Amino acid sequence: MREYLRPLRDFPRLLIAIPSSFVENDSLLEASIKLGLIARSAAIFRVEEIQIFRDHLDRNYRRNMILMKDILSYMETPQYLRKRLFGIKKTLRYVGILPPLRTPHHPLVEDIKEGEYFFREGVVVSSTKSGSYIDIGFERPIFIKEPLRKGSRCTLLVRLKGDIIETRLWTKDKIGIYWGYSIKTYDSLQELIKTHSEKTLKIATSKYGDLIMNVFDELSTELRRKKYVLVIFGSKRGLFEIAKSEGTILRKLVDYVINTIPRQGVESIRSEEAVLATLSILNILKYLKSS
Repeated sequence: MREYLRPLRDFPRLLIAIPSSFVENDSLLEASIKLGLIARSAAIFRVEEIQIFRDHLDRNYRRNMILMKDILSYMETPQYLRKRLFGIKKTLRYVGILPPLRTPHHPLVEDIKEGEYFFREGVVVSSTKSGSYIDIGFERPIFIKEPLRKGSRCTLLVRLKGDIIETRLWTKDKIGIYWGYSIKTYDSLQELIKTHSEKTLKIATSKYGDLIMNVFDELSTELRRKKYVLVIFGSKRGLFEIAKSEGTILRKLVDYVINTIPRQGVESIRSEEAVLATLSILNILKYLKSS
């Protein structure tokens, strides 16, 4: 039982995609609250990457994509790095009311114990040929011998021994537990799909899709075979309409189109609700796959 309490980075890695129209016609406050829910769902179910794609029917897609990327990136960033990385932005006006993620890479001060190794996110504040100074939220930046690009994020393995701080540059893939999500943007749904190989199981969600219970066993089998699973969500416009606006057919782009909420009791399900419901089911499927 205890093994299922650890937020491991296991396979298949989970990716989600949402269109720019997710926040179409929303006020900044409304958009912030909705994106906060997306970030929480992504963190709960250990999403590795959130992919934002342009909805070609969205007239304000540039504004919306910037807004979505800013808020989702801000929430993923540890609190002690946010001021340095984001400064003051109009898009972030309401982020203070959003719930914190409290993922493993958002540690509290009391989580740090002297003599024990721990991982810490940092940002490069200056760099020369001899090395880099990294802000990891301590009183002073930490020096490492590797030259890194100024302003870039990095992960360090750290140990405190009295006044001595031991550090080593680390990589996310070597950590083994969930370490937040990244953000990517795409100019269309088709462009997004083309970046994924056969190693990715591609799932679109729609109330007009195949009922989840009818493809449950198939999905379970496919999850055993794939390295990644990409789950694509629509907005007030469904994915069938978004695909049609690009001159293509949704079912030709993906492996499955599924309805994860059969007999829904409301006229329409909001995207942020669909994300939570769908990822809940896939999380169960993932751990039933070997039974």
